[in-house]
Amino acid sequence: MDPSITPTSRTNRHLLVPLLLITALSLAVTQSLDSWIEMAERGRTDEVNDHINSIRQQYSGDAGLIYLSALLETDGDRAVGQYQTLCDKYPRNQYCPRAMLKLAEYYYVSGLYIKSGDWLKQYLRQTTNAADKKRALNLLRRSLTISGNADSVNYYLKLFGGSSADDHPETGSAEVPKTGAAKDEVTTPVGRGGYGVQVGLFGSLENAGKRLKLLQSSGYDGQIRITIKNGKAMHAVVIGNYATDVKAREISRQIKASLGLDSFVVKEE
Repeated sequence: MDPSITPTSRTNRHLLVPLLLITALSLAVTQSLDSWIEMAERGRTDEVNDHINSIRQQYSGDAGLIYLSALLETDGDRAVGQYQTLCDKYPRNQYCPRAMLKLAEYYYVSGLYIKSGDWLKQYLRQTTNAADKKRALNLLRRSLTISGNADSVNYYLKLFGGSSADDHPETGSAEVPKTGAAKDEVTTPVGRGGYGVQVGLFGSLENAGKRLKLLQSSGYDGQIRITIKNGKAMHAVVIGNYATDVKAREISRQIKASLGLDSFVVKEE
């Protein structure tokens, strides 16, 4: 027996594991489900996953867990199934409108514009979030136009309190994204009215996650957003939500200096 291992040290080691479990559980208890969901939506999924068992234990039976699980899911089809389940079983749940918007964005990226439009209409009937409503109206306008229903754009914009299609000259000439298209189309916003810094665009969600983790380890907070590039779903890593483009450009320069990564400033529509 190693003489350096005393009965006291052995006891301390035995106590360490349950102490760590208690600490993890305590952290989960001190945060609301809303807080965990917000963390997941901001791309901090690893932190949430570290406590997911405690979260599930504390909020067992809460329909919000379905939404959180969908946010953490790395398989797109499974996530869609969870969002769908939440909306089907708990249509009055506070997270259901957010799930509807996620479904609409997923189907838009998949090229299922009519299905995307149907979910957007349901979402717009329920949402009270002004920023997300504007984003959904823009996506609905595009979905209707691309699917050959441009003549109904003004009706739905008026129904849901948006501006006329006449205020958006691009509506009449929208096309289905094709390979080799000259312009990319971002289907999710940078933030709520601010500026972000895009630090990479990846076809693989896993690679985008690695880039985000690198940035987070250097103190930058961000998230992964769906983007269309040449008709293909891509994953953009965007950090921050800065009040001015001046601040965003400053952050972009800092990232280049400290991490050697190229980036550029992006703004929500």
